Amino acid sequence: MSVSGRIGIRVQFLLLLLAVSLGVASVTAMIAANSQRQSLLQERKLRGLTVLRAWTSLCRERVLSDETVNLSMWDFIDELMHGEASVAEVYLLDTSGSILMHNRQALVGSRAAMSNSVAKGEAAGVGIMVWSDSSGRALRIQQSIDVNGRHLGTAGVVFSAGGIEEGIQDSVHRIFLFAGLIALLGVASASLLVYHVTRPVHLLVEGVKRFGERFDPERPETADFQIEFRSFNEIGDVRDSFNEMTAALRRTMAERKILKEESGYLRLQAKTDALTGLYNKRQFEEDFPELVELSKRRRRPLCLLMMDMDRFKLLNDTLGHAAGDTALKDLAHSIRERTRNTERAYRLGGDEFMVLSVGTGLEEARAIAERITEAYHERKAEGNPTDISVGIVDFDGLASPEELLKAADREMYRVKRDRKAQR
Repeated sequence: MSVSGRIGIRVQFLLLLLAVSLGVASVTAMIAANSQRQSLLQERKLRGLTVLRAWTSLCRERVLSDETVNLSMWDFIDELMHGEASVAEVYLLDTSGSILMHNRQALVGSRAAMSNSVAKGEAAGVGIMVWSDSSGRALRIQQSIDVNGRHLGTAGVVFSAGGIEEGIQDSVHRIFLFAGLIALLGVASASLLVYHVTRPVHLLVEGVKRFGERFDPERPETADFQIEFRSFNEIGDVRDSFNEMTAALRRTMAERKILKEESGYLRLQAKTDALTGLYNKRQFEEDFPELVELSKRRRRPLCLLMMDMDRFKLLNDTLGHAAGDTALKDLAHSIRERTRNTERAYRLGGDEFMVLSVGTGLEEARAIAERITEAYHERKAEGNPTDISVGIVDFDGLASPEELLKAADREMYRVKRDRKAQR
């Protein structure tokens, strides 16, 4: 579409505003006034809620008997009353309704007199109620101060609604004045322009809203979204830019997902043994000192179960390395099957394995070793001559990681010698 065939969106909106805002203002004046009133009241309410949150924070400390916040509370009240012209009252009530703090210090200690019950109010959050007085001139906002399910008091602020009605009336008068002057000029142009201008805007807003509702940062396919409508002005340019953005976003998210999966796989490969799937020696060297320090700091038991296959070389020499790999996998499976979440298992290399058991004493560690050995014998292939020697030591709270590891190694070889002597 050539530039000469386009009508700029600014020109369209100028014509639309001229036609619609002035042509139908006489009909919609009261609707606009009511909308403005609600908007101003809502703004006043939101400001009141903001003030109430800050005030409630101080009040909670006060009712919890922290007398040191009294000065801060009076400073807050003084600053608020001088900085917010619409604030009429700031107060703190105890559970009986007596005033503990008030912007008028003369009222402190007296009973609060409320003209409206909380039941007539509007809930605006957990423990927060908002209501207006009978004249509509004051907006009262209160929050219950509860700690551990116990009601300790009530914090509140009162905002004046004065000035709103005067502003509304001035706006209505101006609307009627301008409507009477040029309403006839706006009717003809509004009927033509409203559809052509507001429909693309509406479709664009609705499309962006739908995209926001369905978009999930973890799922690239949710970014596959296009807004389709005919428009030959700047709104069409925005539509095209949005569609290009979602397409680029989807590609980027898909690439990120692939990279994340690849990096996760690489991290897993770096810390696990490829044959058995258990943690490798590198991961053991990272975990072991931390677990020893944790056991020392929290005074929790820690046992090491160092395992070694007896006659593993004989298995490789007689049945081949494939049989040896199968035996290693069978032992790894037996370890995973007979250990709990509190134990971490590692293959240190060759036919050596390690299980670190946190919160376990020696007797329980021996039971774990027996379960693993039984499971291995049930699982290993026929003709597999190997057995498992397990050296078990517990951390005494004093040894270094190196000393503890050497002790486990010595114990494992002692068990291996004893088993060999019995054969």
